[in-house]
Amino acid sequence: MTIRQGLNSLLHLFYPELCLACERDLPVRDTILCPTCAYELPLTEQWKQVENAFTEKFWGRVPIEAAAALYFFSAGGRVRHLIHQLKFHRQEH
Repeated sequence: MTIRQGLNSLLHLFYPELCLACERDLPVRDTILCPTCAYELPLTEQWKQVENAFTEKFWGRVPIEAAAALYFFSAGGRVRHLIHQLKFHRQEH
């Protein structure tokens, strides 16, 4: 083990890198989501359709060419937690 690896391990002991969605320890460094959360994020697949539930919300209000939501939002879900991290904890990455 190099000195840098030792210092990183010691730093991780006191300031662990946590998943932004579930707040568990990140097994892979330099990521923001653990593999489980990244896999389980609820994709909408709306980008596959020109007219979708997201574009319907804008009909008659704003002229748009195309729009889509990437993830489904639920009150207690991971996406809500990620948005909360962005808004209130400045986790912009």
